[in-house]
Amino acid sequence: SRAVEGDPQDSVSIFPLSGPAAGVTLEGLEYPLENATLEPGDTLGFHNELIGNEARVSVGKGALLVVQETESP
Repeated sequence: SRAVEGDPQDSVSIFPLSGPAAGVTLEGLEYPLENATLEPGDTLGFHNELIGNEARVSVGKGALLVVQETESP
């Protein structure tokens, strides 16, 4: 798993790369996932928010692109 660090309410979007991503787990975000499958074009991982200062993102199979938008400079 990988850590995503930032401020509460930072926007975090998760996108599958090169096909489906299976076993996706998101913790520490407003909309958590457990062992989900994300397909290209899905909106399931789009525009989530940190609920604290750190979230965890893990994937069992496939690759994910994690995009974080912060409010602070």
